[in-house]
Amino acid sequence: MYEATKLEKLGYLAGFLYGDGTCYHNPANRSYSVWIDQIESNTYLLKYARGYLGRFSKVHEYQYKSPGGLKTRILVHNKNLFIQFKKLREEPIKFFNRLSKEEKINFISGLLDADGTITDRIVIYASNENLLKRFEQFLKNYEVVGNVYKFGSISGLQIYSKKSINALIKQKMMSIKFKKKVLKEN
Repeated sequence: MYEATKLEKLGYLAGFLYGDGTCYHNPANRSYSVWIDQIESNTYLLKYARGYLGRFSKVHEYQYKSPGGLKTRILVHNKNLFIQFKKLREEPIKFFNRLSKEEKINFISGLLDADGTITDRIVIYASNENLLKRFEQFLKNYEVVGNVYKFGSISGLQIYSKKSINALIKQKMMSIKFKKKVLKEN
């Protein structure tokens, strides 16, 4: 029913999982689970992630209360995805470097949706500063100028010039947040 899918072919999902994904292996019942949780105001993002996760296995959806409010979880039980996600978490730069140009842009878009903000600028956050520096280097090829900075244990890649924002539009870096916020204003 589900074919073997490579995470490298699904850059958006890989980026989203890198930012907000979790995985767990339960040795008692030998299950391998991968899931994404989102707060209520961001559940619109799960619609897209659900479609990608559905390529691996049946998607289960749960809602639960947390101290921060209502959350939604989408989850799949799939050993193949579990193993690929663990490798991505262990070596994100190596994973990113193997992606095609299009999937690199999709990866950055997925991470922006998971761990980014869009105000008068775009900021993508990650605990791996070197990964953000790799994004910065990659995006320079498309006239997108960014700046990586460190804030405690988290780093951010900040993109703030109008020229760079327009270059992202030209390259079709279309994260869901990007479409919702930036394109509405332009």
